[in-house]
Amino acid sequence: MLIFAMLMPLAVSAQQTEVKKLIVSNSQTYRIRYVDERKLFQEGDVVTLAVLNLEWPERISGSGVADLQSWLCTTLFGNECLSLDESKKQFYQTLGKEINAVPEGPNIKRQYVTLTLTELAWEKDRYMSFRVTAQHRDGDAPHPKVNVQRLITYDVIGDKILTAKDIIKGKFMPGKLFHYDLLGLVATASEIQGKPGSGVSDFLFNGVSTTPIAGKTMRAEDLPDQVCLLGGTKGVAFNLKNVLDEDGLDMLVGVLRYNNLDFFLTAKAVRLLDRVDVWKKKNIRQTLEPEKEEVMEDGQPIYLLADSMPHYPEGTTKMSEFLMQQLNYPVLELGSNIQGRVVVSFVVAADGRICRPSVILPLSPAFDRAAVKAILDMKPWIPGKQNGTPVNVRVALPLYFKR
Repeated sequence: MLIFAMLMPLAVSAQQTEVKKLIVSNSQTYRIRYVDERKLFQEGDVVTLAVLNLEWPERISGSGVADLQSWLCTTLFGNECLSLDESKKQFYQTLGKEINAVPEGPNIKRQYVTLTLTELAWEKDRYMSFRVTAQHRDGDAPHPKVNVQRLITYDVIGDKILTAKDIIKGKFMPGKLFHYDLLGLVATASEIQGKPGSGVSDFLFNGVSTTPIAGKTMRAEDLPDQVCLLGGTKGVAFNLKNVLDEDGLDMLVGVLRYNNLDFFLTAKAVRLLDRVDVWKKKNIRQTLEPEKEEVMEDGQPIYLLADSMPHYPEGTTKMSEFLMQQLNYPVLELGSNIQGRVVVSFVVAADGRICRPSVILPLSPAFDRAAVKAILDMKPWIPGKQNGTPVNVRVALPLYFKR
């Protein structure tokens, strides 16, 4: 696999190349923000470890997807905010005061909160699918007191989250057998936390098996209500956890392949999966209104262009060599022969650390995730400066995957 990397600022100027113009354009039409946070909070004798691993949709096909973001804020954070930053802020406030270490004492009680949002599929101007989980667990309790596990598909054309009835009709055909592949098992949140570098962001299948087991069958009336579109020839995924009742797993994923879906999907789902453009693009709501100026958590501004732009401390050649060592062709895509470019936008903070990554030109969820991980693994940069003072600057880095 060959990987190429080239740094360019997110700035608009008469001298911009066509590539730079494309980057600026895509930041307004597509942007998935990656959040990986682990924080400690204390409220009285209760200490909470909050783990957030989110692939948050900020722009899809030019839309700010307000309804989708509102649903995600409610489902994951339990509040009615319309933005990720405000929703996180309110959620953290409910957990108490942020601390750096777990205090000692016989009365200290521990609880764990794990929130994940994992992108599973994206078809341009059609739909995007996610796995959503929210778990709240007390101490060493074997089962979480809150356990939300959802597979969802957002219909870009209709601007809505699809329900099971929007996607499947097979449950209403009693006695019919459906053939599916058991595609993957997802480990529990506690197991994931114990594996440094794994985490739920390593895709849907962090667990016992990543090898498809073909030839499984299920009656139509037993099909679960949790289902989402996967796209292309992959078909649809559904959660079998409650059906098969496997202990120790958050989710058990089965996949009905595209050629097995004749009597399973609704007409709407078939149209969304079909690569033939049967929809008019004018039906897609575009909301390219000016966005709020981006700031850091401490309120400091984030520049797109500074007097002195940030740079990798050892130069672009060493940076490219590092990325080539870190990037791996995603295992789950080895049979796909996908090639192309992922553009990741990120902030080089005033102290040189890399933060707030977003994919603004995607290839596929697995490739996007691999690109973000490699960038976050880079050492601190030399920060940009404005009027001689280090400042936060957003830059973009295209990564080219070629087999």
